[in-house]
Amino acid sequence: MKYFLGADGGGTKTRAVCIDEKKRILARFETGASNPYSVGFVKSAGLLSEFISEINEKYKLSGAVLGIAGCSNINTAAKLKNKIKSRFNFPIEIKGDVETAHYGALAGKEGALLIIGTGAVVFLNTGKEFIKIGGYGKAIGDEGGAYSIARKGFNAISKLIDGRLKDDVLHELAEELDVLQRDKLITFVNAENIARYAGRFIECASGGSKFCMRAIDEEAAEVAALINTALKKYSGGSLPIVFSGGLSNNLFYKRLIKSKIKKINGLLFKNARYTPEYGAALIALKFFKETR
Repeated sequence: MKYFLGADGGGTKTRAVCIDEKKRILARFETGASNPYSVGFVKSAGLLSEFISEINEKYKLSGAVLGIAGCSNINTAAKLKNKIKSRFNFPIEIKGDVETAHYGALAGKEGALLIIGTGAVVFLNTGKEFIKIGGYGKAIGDEGGAYSIARKGFNAISKLIDGRLKDDVLHELAEELDVLQRDKLITFVNAENIARYAGRFIECASGGSKFCMRAIDEEAAEVAALINTALKKYSGGSLPIVFSGGLSNNLFYKRLIKSKIKKINGLLFKNARYTPEYGAALIALKFFKETR
């Protein structure tokens, strides 16, 4: 029996599964962050190498596919792979985490995966090619994601401080976070991962904040535009689409997005079939079968 490893690594943790040739899960594993842009290439390669070694000692792997955040760029993936592959005698492939997540969510079939996390991106498999829509990073893009939502929220709090905006619901949140003074707000946003507060601003929107409702509505429209663009690029009939990412679990925001796309014909909403790490393991098995 041959064994294959699939992993999904990000800026917080890395999850993996080991499967056999019959696609049965034998074991699940978890370790620390492996995004090379979060922890550095040396640390990422070291952590992944040690992780693979421990699993290989038990299962004698025939192949591994690692879906790692930050590795959608082929040069980044190649750089990380070169730091890892020489330590092992079986094939190892590094792919972007979006690609392996898509393979898991749609079981390798055509369709779109919408990921709404820190940013927002659609990954589309047309059957002929893979297309990435959005996901340009927080500096110039990622509209609809948690960072963009939180940035607008904290920007609104700066206007509260100056007296340029009046919003009682948002004022209560600012008091709770203790950021109703200029210096405190500046210190807070520079010390914190502000994206994790997106949910609080969505709560403000649902709680009656007119400013937050307007801002969240704009962000939902940006996500709808990503989906609409994917549909235009797809010619295979109804487009299967899976929602994923942390903000996809926010029911208020998800309903708002769906209200924006309810008039778009040709969408087929689906639940994710498998996890990203299982998707990566399936790719490893597929690669082995194709090259055997």
